[in-house]
Amino acid sequence: MSVLQALAAAYERLAGSGIPPFGYSNEKIGFLIALAEDGTPIGRPVDLREGEGKKRTAPLMAVPTSFKRPGVTPRAFFLWDNTAFALGVTASEGKDAATRSAAFRERHQRELAGTDDPGLLALLRFVETWTPEQFTTLGWPEAMKDENVVFALETERRANIRIHDRPAARALWARLSSASAGDEAICLVSGEPAPIARLHPAIKGVWGAQSSGGSLGSVEIKE
Repeated sequence: MSVLQALAAAYERLAGSGIPPFGYSNEKIGFLIALAEDGTPIGRPVDLREGEGKKRTAPLMAVPTSFKRPGVTPRAFFLWDNTAFALGVTASEGKDAATRSAAFRERHQRELAGTDDPGLLALLRFVETWTPEQFTTLGWPEAMKDENVVFALETERRANIRIHDRPAARALWARLSSASAGDEAICLVSGEPAPIARLHPAIKGVWGAQSSGGSLGSVEIKE
């Protein structure tokens, strides 16, 4: 058994004990936005943070995997993101929330086109009708700015079912993840034919690596 195969086997043994499934990553999620099926926000966002006062911390939640976002062209995460992307509001000076919000809206209009799932439709209707001005008119908390947010149907919120947890959302994310892969080759882990990933997601929590994540293996090419 190779080192990669041993690591994959260890990952499978840890599945279900706080380790996110393949294609997902544990991220700090500060708030949840409840939606009606027509995309209208219901009530104030739910503050998921734990602790007291200014030391409140966002808990980890498994969401469709994040990725590094270098450069000036914003790329939105799928079904969740920080408020600059998801709502077009930020507390950070110099951050172009309008461009980020447009990227979030355009991605979800593209990826959710044609869906008939009530949860995904609710999110699609939300991003198509939401304006950053509503953050103030609805009286949403300043502490929410720049936190990561997820969404849920109000009818499923108390059951802790978020939109990204819905079977239709998981199936769609699996299709989108597979579609982004390249030609097939023999996998170094399983020994079976599989699509070639152009890039692998960064691994967070690696000792000595950047907080944004590190690579299991990488090659530096110098001119």
